[in-house]
Order: sequence, then C-alpha cells, then structure tokens
Amino acid sequence: MMMTTTTVGGNICIIYSTIWTTSRPGRSPRGLVYQQQQNKRVMLITAHWTSPAQHKECIASDLNQKAMAAMTDLIVLSEMRFFHVDGVYMFSSKTLDAGLVSIARLRVVGSDDDDNKARVEDIWHKRAKMLLPEGHVAGWRIERDEEGGRRREEYVVVGPWEEESAMTRFADGTWDGAEVWDGLWMGVLLDWEVTTYRRLA
Repeated sequence: MMMTTTTVGGNICIIYSTIWTTSRPGRSPRGLVYQQQQNKRVMLITAHWTSPAQHKECIASDLNQKAMAAMTDLIVLSEMRFFHVDGVYMFSSKTLDAGLVSIARLRVVGSDDDDNKARVEDIWHKRAKMLLPEGHVAGWRIERDEEGGRRREEYVVVGPWEEESAMTRFADGTWDGAEVWDGLWMGVLLDWEVTTYRRLA
C-alpha cells in the first residue's frame, strides 16, 4: 500500500495504493477514489504495485511527470508523502466493493529482535482481528519514522464496512468492542489512530 499526501488548491489529498508480491486469481486491479470522512479535503486512491521500486519508476516516468505538470495549479508537490505496506494485499475486491473503508495505524517502538512486532502480530491474528468485520487485513509499513532516537514501526489495518455509523463508532472508539480492543493493545502500542473513507468513484 502506498500513501501520497499532497496539498490541492488549499486542500489536502492523500493517495493510497497497494503493494502485493504475487498475482492471485480473483483479485481486482481496480483503482478507486475515496473521500476521508474526518477531513473532506482528504482523498484516498487505490492502485496496485509489485514493489516500491516499481512505484518509483512510475513516478519518474514521462507520462506521470506530464500529468503532475498539468496539475501544478492544483497540487503542492512538496506536500506529497509516500507510504508503503509490505506482505499483504490490502485492497481486495471485497474491500473495494464495500464503498466504506477504515485505515487504522498502530504504532510500536521498533526493536532489533522484532519482539514488539511479533507481539503485535500475535494479538492481531489471535484476538483483535475477530473483533472487526470480515475482510480486515494488516501489514507492516515499509518506511520507518524516528522519534526521540527511537524507531517507530506501524502496523496498518485496512478493511471494509457495511454501515457508516458502525465505521464511525470504530474510529471514535465508541463501538461495542472498544473496551476489549483497548485492553488487547494496552502496554503494547505507543498510540493508534483511525481514519475512515467513503468511495467517490
């Protein structure tokens, strides 16, 4: 998954796409556009890349450069940010068809022996995943942030929702599973945040 952040005519646009390592039958290659519900100026666009390197090649291509040049009056390129998640197909056909998507970013302190990452994965697969609607998947962000001399890792959870009210309650922390969810991650995460999106096209 890739995230690009840009400022568009005073509006912020965030673009997401997926990274997947193998081609699987029945998986949709579609690119769709979503609008963030917390900030209506934020857009989410899905696409598919085999690797970050392939995505960088696309960015550097003549076609992409011409497209960016045509939008210079609308987009502040200096605001673009890229965000990739490895090892999981984040936008399945089920997720794309839902029309409503949430993205949760769970942050932990990185460790050389990956104990923290293993603990997060264990909690997700054995308990936390069961609290969310079917179709939610998770993977680790490739890029890493440094804060106060500590490496921060992000576990990214993406999935579809049938009802916007339920998705909103998940983001707000007022859903039925909130107490159990918070308890699972207590003492494990530095922090976490959820953003929600409605499909536009």
